Amino acid sequence: QPATTENVSIWCWGDILGHEHRGQYTPRSGNLSDAEYCASLYETYGLNFVAGLNSEFSGVIYDHESETVSLFTDRLGSRPVYYTRTSDGSIVFSSLLQSLAAHPEVGLEANPEFLAEFLAFSHVSGVETPAKGVEEIPPASVLTFDTEGNIVDNWRYWWPVPTERENSYSEFVNEFNEVFVDAVRDRSDQKRDQGILLSGGSDSRLLLASMEDDVTAFHMNEQLDGNEEAQTAQQVANKLSQNFEFLERTADYYPSVFSMSGGITNFNGLPRHAHANSFTDKISNQVEQLYCAQYSDTILSGTYVPKGTASYPLLNHLYPSSSPRQIRSPEAYFDAISSGEVGDYNCPLPYLTDGLSPEETLLKRVEERENSVRNSGVKYRSWNAMIEFGMIYPITNVKTFIFYETLNQMLPTKYPFLDNRIVDLALQMPSSYRYKRDIVETALSELNPELASIPHPGHGLPLHYPYYIKHYVVKASALRNKVERAISSSETKGSIGGGGSWPNHETLVRQHSFVGNILEENEDRIRASPYLDYDAAQDCYTAHLNGENYTQQLYALITVLESSIKIGDNV
Repeated sequence: QPATTENVSIWCWGDILGHEHRGQYTPRSGNLSDAEYCASLYETYGLNFVAGLNSEFSGVIYDHESETVSLFTDRLGSRPVYYTRTSDGSIVFSSLLQSLAAHPEVGLEANPEFLAEFLAFSHVSGVETPAKGVEEIPPASVLTFDTEGNIVDNWRYWWPVPTERENSYSEFVNEFNEVFVDAVRDRSDQKRDQGILLSGGSDSRLLLASMEDDVTAFHMNEQLDGNEEAQTAQQVANKLSQNFEFLERTADYYPSVFSMSGGITNFNGLPRHAHANSFTDKISNQVEQLYCAQYSDTILSGTYVPKGTASYPLLNHLYPSSSPRQIRSPEAYFDAISSGEVGDYNCPLPYLTDGLSPEETLLKRVEERENSVRNSGVKYRSWNAMIEFGMIYPITNVKTFIFYETLNQMLPTKYPFLDNRIVDLALQMPSSYRYKRDIVETALSELNPELASIPHPGHGLPLHYPYYIKHYVVKASALRNKVERAISSSETKGSIGGGGSWPNHETLVRQHSFVGNILEENEDRIRASPYLDYDAAQDCYTAHLNGENYTQQLYALITVLESSIKIGDNV
């Protein structure tokens, strides 16, 4: 890079698979690099070529004649670009927020309002960041600057518009099967040793079943024997005669993840979700390319979509809701957030000084206009579009985005569920299909019935069972576990092994000293900050050790402390 033509030079970062023009999609072929592929499309379509690109990318175009620089992002903003201005108005941009400080004229000082929002929600919505004067290029955008740093054009080429089709559920399943197999095949590279992150659930099972090549299946957990999630993953790999590699997490694993992630976090989630970060060497020494089924439930099942409630409370346990909640005001939207339906809600924040209100910061940035709804610099066609797809547009809103980011820093990682064709299908699925059924489990049952017959570790049932039965069993199991924990106080006495995919972080914080150590090491920084109270932070930690649950509040705080962002004068 760059790829240079007579008119432009282009740099590109990501995974571009094909191009769509006037409804006709053409998969990418040949041996061109991403930048060379983009340059060839530019010669044919001009700057409009960006709107047709499929998958995950961001890039830079320098126009030799007009002397302008255009920064572009994919539909969901999955490869974010951060930019800020220096004192003379110059633009500095990077794919890593904290690296902006490498420029001598840039200092990453905290913006108190957005810092508070990160602490409360584990991310900052839309284009905002916790760093003063630093913004993210909006999703599906081409932002053009002249050589003096002035914005001369700002083009938003796509936004999510739910448009339900009246096709039958079986027709959607058939279409999804075809599209997903194509999405997997388009990402395959037989010249490379390939791996997959395999859980015991349906998403990664479908991904593995759709692959035509041999792969190494990696599963991360505290133990293999006695853990249903790990044993199910091994059973799935063995059923398809794929190599199974168990990656054991010790008690020191996640503390090391926090340490490794501090300098590279973009504040898009907490390092507790950077699950593979400390396995970088073990994974990259065995494979050259990795597959991940992340974002299946976010895109196709609406994990972060507030649902309507049944007229009779008992029915909520018997049947999953089939429609999103009717939200038509910022206040109603925040009610959904504060009830935990739209990602993390870490409040109360006892260590945050008076005068900072994460709720007020968020509420004043959600506004309804004549033909749109705006949230933190991102425009949606309607309330319904924001409620149903606001967490993937931009996808940096999702609390687990740090998992995606750190995997991409590890080695080339492929995400078939982030294919434009999958997103288009989700926009066209009726609510009753998207929220009341599981198209991934149905597709797997048709593609590989034997694999679908292996019981899911979460509910103990084969995947082909009716969705409402699995829904009821999961609800009943969650209620039973909650009662058992309350009676036995197991969270204060038990091991960190959660029995499923992830450890019990509440117990980990009590049994390991890493949170307390980070607080003590940063005492001077916290005391010098006008936004944070050190004594209150220590009280919060002590309360957690004594049985209260402040896991998220403490994790959010140490994420900030492990970064290079300045939270006070000269610190």
